[in-house]
Amino acid sequence: MRDERLVRRALAAMFSYAVGRGRPPTLDELASELGLERGTVEELVSELVERGLATRDLRLTDRGRGMIRVGLIGGVFDILHVGHIETLREAKKMVDVLAVVVARNSTVRRFKGRDAVMDERDRVRIVSSLKYVDVAVLGSEEDFMRPVELIGPDVIFLGYDQEMPPQLRGKIPEDKVVRLGVRVDNVKTSAIIGLQGPLRARAATVSP
Repeated sequence: MRDERLVRRALAAMFSYAVGRGRPPTLDELASELGLERGTVEELVSELVERGLATRDLRLTDRGRGMIRVGLIGGVFDILHVGHIETLREAKKMVDVLAVVVARNSTVRRFKGRDAVMDERDRVRIVSSLKYVDVAVLGSEEDFMRPVELIGPDVIFLGYDQEMPPQLRGKIPEDKVVRLGVRVDNVKTSAIIGLQGPLRARAATVSP
């Protein structure tokens, strides 16, 4: 029997691929995700199938899904800063899969009262590239529960100053919610955005 850590990594990779791309990975894609030779992955998949953890087409069974812990965290991630990184790092410590739901442009406008600095497509691509993030998806403009139902997390993380969206209150069991205590002083997106105006004005006064 293989190292259980590798088994969980494989299951986590298959889950993340299905959520992010809407389909299971191919053998070559799974091999690339795990950094293993294709032949090694073929043997690994055969074992997962024999143990009832996955199917031959690389989909998790209910038993396989039960072997991994999936966490979800949402946010705007407009101007990425160290506070975001530390929060994601802390969340990832607790789960096999960390899924991030990135707010849509319209959602930012509705709840923040301003336009996002970066487009939603750019924000989700940047978040997807972070080492602590296994999969990132855009939120829903109409139904905040849709990505929650898609991912089916075991735990939902909130940042130290983050509140549960009103649309989700009462729909998420309290024992599924974990508030992260990570706080980096003097680092907030709103503060960074607020500095842009004065900095531009200052730059204009010193321009030749």
